[in-house]
Amino acid sequence: MKKVIVSKFKTNCAGILKEIRETREPVFICQGKTILAKVTPYRVPRKRFFGALSGKMKIVGDIESPLWLAEEEADRKQRQQEKKVG
Repeated sequence: MKKVIVSKFKTNCAGILKEIRETREPVFICQGKTILAKVTPYRVPRKRFFGALSGKMKIVGDIESPLWLAEEEADRKQRQQEKKVG
């Protein structure tokens, strides 16, 4: 990690920031022997893998039980309604 004096940082700010961006290495800004700040390159956060589609899809119905159970249940209800009517 590189150390830079405040006055040098003030005069060469653009060049030092360009160097930080290219090397991806942080720079300490010092006044005498005291470290005042640490300048690090910005990293764009990655998109999340889990939860990336949150709010874009809607789950309707039961997602835990198998489909054939739902079909059997619908058939059973239909037969019960037919018995009531007929």
